Amino acid sequence: MSEAVAADLPQPLALKDACIARMRADGIEQWDEVYPNAADLAAGMLHTLREVGGTGTATMRKGQFSGFEKSL
Repeated sequence: MSEAVAADLPQPLALKDACIARMRADGIEQWDEVYPNAADLAAGMLHTLREVGGTGTATMRKGQFSGFEKSL
């Protein structure tokens, strides 16, 4: 796994958009268009795993999102 580069961004964003569309069609409002995004790439939080036959992407952040502890 390595830090993603700009060329890695279109594939996970397309997958995210397809997932959002499917979930919305099923009445699920869990995800939105905000995350992950190009800012995550610029911040060094987007990582890619390249394997023969596929690519995986993960967004990793040190610490918690602001306000996360309130939802627990």
